[in-house]
Amino acid sequence: MQRIAALALCAAIAGCGALPGAKPAKETAGVTRVVGSSSTAIFARALAVQYMQSRPGIEVRVVSTSSSDGPKALIEDLSAIGMMSRALQDKERDAIAKKHGRAPQEVIVAIDAVGLYVFKDNPLQSLSLEQAERIFGAKPRTGKRAETWGDLGAAGDWASRPILVFGFESGRGAYDVFRELVLGGGAFQPRVQAEPVSTSVVQAVAMDPGAIGYASVYFRTARTRMLALHGKGGEAVAPTEEAIASGTYPLSRPLFFYFNPGAPESTQAFLRFVQSEEGRHVVKAQGGIPAAQ
Repeated sequence: MQRIAALALCAAIAGCGALPGAKPAKETAGVTRVVGSSSTAIFARALAVQYMQSRPGIEVRVVSTSSSDGPKALIEDLSAIGMMSRALQDKERDAIAKKHGRAPQEVIVAIDAVGLYVFKDNPLQSLSLEQAERIFGAKPRTGKRAETWGDLGAAGDWASRPILVFGFESGRGAYDVFRELVLGGGAFQPRVQAEPVSTSVVQAVAMDPGAIGYASVYFRTARTRMLALHGKGGEAVAPTEEAIASGTYPLSRPLFFYFNPGAPESTQAFLRFVQSEEGRHVVKAQGGIPAAQ
């Protein structure tokens, strides 16, 4: 998949030109806007800073919101890059193609993962995906909803401690990934308290010993830790770099840049930098896992 994305980038950059039959679109003169996922923004900001340092007069502006804003930016601005922590949906791809005459292309910037964060003193070391569904799902498929930590096997004082649950609203990449891979496309239970970004989810968990929340693995803190998850083989897998890169960690996910093939040279040049060895080094320096070439 990564190789296909890289080849698609090269082909799109080599063959870009006027879009026959496409309506004129906004271009931000002298500025490349990168808009969308807050998880992807970690790497987009670092890449932009490194890129601009050696290119006076070039501006790459990163706007961190949510994955759902990436497609909107691509429709509005031909030169924009949409950053997303989930794959583009068919309806989003079709809307962009209708506006510009061609479907957008994708570049995988890094490999991320969704982690399950608990308070540092929580006695549990791992959960199965079925147990996670019992915590977060409105109608778990494999048992009744877990209301206390004792429902998940905790003993002593922890057995009666209520589970306080944090997550996101619809439109966030982590929300869609978790809903698909853990809930099987089902609904979240109403007790899940929605936070705007990954940092606020982790901070909320850090404030209450009974809390649990899902967020990008790139937001570890001293007062929280992430649980290992039992994959298809039954073995508990921690979200290490090796497990995420290999796909053995159950909630691994790619982080994307999407772009219009007819984007101006300024956008294309930044994308070439992202795919270069220097760009991959920037991602790794930020604690990320660069996509395989």
